[in-house]
Amino acid sequence: MKCPNCGALIPEGKLYCEKCGEELVISTDIDIELEMRHTMSKIVSKEFGEDEPVRRPVQKRTAPSSGGTGKKKPSKNKYDDMEFDEDDNPSLLGLIFKRGSKTGWLFYVVISIVIVVVICIALKMIRSVSRTNSLDYQIEKAKEAAEDNNLSSAISYLEKASELDEDNAEYKFTIAEYYKTLGKLDDAVYTLTEIAQNKEYRTADRTRAYDDVIALLKEMSDYSSISRILSDCDITTVLDTYSSYLVGEPEFSVDEGTYQEVKTLVLKNESNNEIYYTLDGSDPIQNGILYTGPIALEYGSYTVKAVSINDYDIPSETIVKKYLIDVSFTFSPEVTPESGEYEHAFFIEVEVPMMYTCYYTTDGTDPDKSSNKYTGPVAVPAGESSYKFVVYASDGTQSEYVERNYSVTLNTELDPATAVTKLNQTLIDMGYLDASGAHREGVNGTYLFMYSTIYHIEDMGDFYLVVEYIQDDFGNNKRTGTVYAIDCYNGALYTVDTENAESADKYILTPLYQN
Repeated sequence: MKCPNCGALIPEGKLYCEKCGEELVISTDIDIELEMRHTMSKIVSKEFGEDEPVRRPVQKRTAPSSGGTGKKKPSKNKYDDMEFDEDDNPSLLGLIFKRGSKTGWLFYVVISIVIVVVICIALKMIRSVSRTNSLDYQIEKAKEAAEDNNLSSAISYLEKASELDEDNAEYKFTIAEYYKTLGKLDDAVYTLTEIAQNKEYRTADRTRAYDDVIALLKEMSDYSSISRILSDCDITTVLDTYSSYLVGEPEFSVDEGTYQEVKTLVLKNESNNEIYYTLDGSDPIQNGILYTGPIALEYGSYTVKAVSINDYDIPSETIVKKYLIDVSFTFSPEVTPESGEYEHAFFIEVEVPMMYTCYYTTDGTDPDKSSNKYTGPVAVPAGESSYKFVVYASDGTQSEYVERNYSVTLNTELDPATAVTKLNQTLIDMGYLDASGAHREGVNGTYLFMYSTIYHIEDMGDFYLVVEYIQDDFGNNKRTGTVYAIDCYNGALYTVDTENAESADKYILTPLYQN
């Protein structure tokens, strides 16, 4: 090998030129090792957080002494002539390499082996994690858990499988079945409802889920939940199949608000369910009136609440609307006939509008809500009589008073008192009463017969009506339930059937005896 400085031939085994003293640098050993040490030092510094640069060894080149033989004594260790920069700090890797190249290479080999082992372990863990997160793994583990009757674990694996294969509804169907087996019916309902309402699933799967969840809720007798689930359904065939569980909200024909005129309110719903309503704002489920026809909103304020109820007693949402009918109260009760003198029996009739109540008196005083309530035609007695009528709206507003005065004189010689005397004597003759005409064998109390009024019975004529009472020892009168009719003109006696009659003027008469 020639000297790179002077070109002189350097004998084999020499590390410097004997002619010029130039030291020979062998890159195959020192430079490669130095570069590797430098690189490894950077790695160690980064891992151990060293901020200062690692101390790098440099070769010390010296020429042979001029007073010597021109030969340099080889050092025992090829690193003995290396020096470290004084400004650098020592590092662990540097100290290791300082011990010699064999030790440094050994350290490098060990580090390389460790890195390879770590990489192998990491790859194995990655493969393991990848497998445990696979769809096939979740299905396999779910089957194993189910075979071991560990359904809770099977459900957990199936839930992961459903996350990995989102388009497949079978996992959730199986989960629902496992929940039912475990007796967790609410969880089964929730799972099936998830399938039914998830539009990402096939319509066939969703329809199957609706069938399953409704069947389950029927077993649980939870019909209100069926209605709630169907209210969000968008599948026509499902709605048609289970339409009986649906309940439509009541629809109002009149929008809420203030009106200057009487309004007629009509309620209906699409499902033709029964509708219950209130006009005072109370709960229609608890206090409602069954809707059978139009409701008159005539005067005052109304808070109308209505609810539909289907055949399974499932209520709809309660609909509330408020109305104010702001009209002057001009209605007065229409009373017929007019005041006057009459020679025949008749009834007083009052036209009372819907949602109003009529009251009356028979002594000429002003009526109020404590007076007689008008419920149907009123028979006018013989002689002089005076009536006053009034009606009240639902808000308590009252009409004006309407007065009627009548004088009834029948063209007959039989007056009411004579008719009662004839009835009493007839009952004695029949053995119904004892000779006193006031007692009956086996019955405590005194019999009394009181004239009530004159009744005109269709196709039969005019009759005095007499009511039978029993008076106890304390003077209290109690009706026996028997009413007698006495023909005003010929005195014929009858008992009256008031319960089976179509109306007051069609009472059924049965002869008391044959004249």
